[in-house]
Amino acid sequence: MMSFDIVSICLDLLDKCDTNFSPEAYLQNIQNFQFFGEPEKRFILEIFYGCFDRKSIIDIVIDGYYSKDGKNCLQSDRSLYTFVTYLVLYHIKYYGIEYLYILSNYSNQEKIFKFLKYFLNEKILMTWMSDAWSTLLDKTFVEENILNPLLKLLPDLGLFLKEMEEAIYQVKSKPKQAATQPKPFNLTQPKPRKVLLPEPLPERETFKPLN
Repeated sequence: MMSFDIVSICLDLLDKCDTNFSPEAYLQNIQNFQFFGEPEKRFILEIFYGCFDRKSIIDIVIDGYYSKDGKNCLQSDRSLYTFVTYLVLYHIKYYGIEYLYILSNYSNQEKIFKFLKYFLNEKILMTWMSDAWSTLLDKTFVEENILNPLLKLLPDLGLFLKEMEEAIYQVKSKPKQAATQPKPFNLTQPKPRKVLLPEPLPERETFKPLN
């Protein structure tokens, strides 16, 4: 698994990102970038280019959060939410949900937890968020390439959120109590009666941008 330093570098680059310049100019500013391993280099490049290219899709999620549950959150955390949104929407469906665990050493886990709890609300995804994405992309493309893959991952993402909640708030799920087994009454058993048998019955389930 990649180190937290890689996440810090990604967030730092996203903080500095300015659409007036090319992404390559920022990548040159990464200290000792040439000494990183190939997996780390690919990851940083993917995050940087991916967030840059898909900014309009990602912004819908983040703007929605800031206007609702995240009204009191700092705008300086926007790069963090951008990074997390890209991982959820695009990265983990190809490389696995375990990549979210690189966030486990981030200094403020509660920020990530609250954002993900909002973002991964199925009702929100199925209503206004998918509608907003469909104003930018073909509705069928949104359903097949963004919404449906995310909905398929929701059970695993829910478990990830539960682990985060337990780690942050030190809460544990209460174990289910075994159901009480009823005891039979101590009654005198009736004598068996002859059972009359019944009479036998008669036989008889590409990417298409909007123009």
